[in-house]
Amino acid sequence: MVFKFSRENIKTETGRKLYDLLKDILDDHAFLYGILYDLKTEDKMLKMIELLENGLTDTNEITLHATAMQHDVDIDTIKYMLDRL
Repeated sequence: MVFKFSRENIKTETGRKLYDLLKDILDDHAFLYGILYDLKTEDKMLKMIELLENGLTDTNEITLHATAMQHDVDIDTIKYMLDRL
């Protein structure tokens, strides 16, 4: 059975708003699912919504921010770790 991720699978209005904003940037199943999977709390989703509404559109940066939020570290820590790979 293949899991089909869609807007209807999202339980909160905040999650649906984030989904819509992300989909406007890149309509890609893996991107949408990955970001929403990382940001499981309302607070983290709201922080990402704020970033997107303030002009963040680069998908790499969005992914880095989501990873940083998931692990409760700042984005510079994530960038530093990636530079060391």
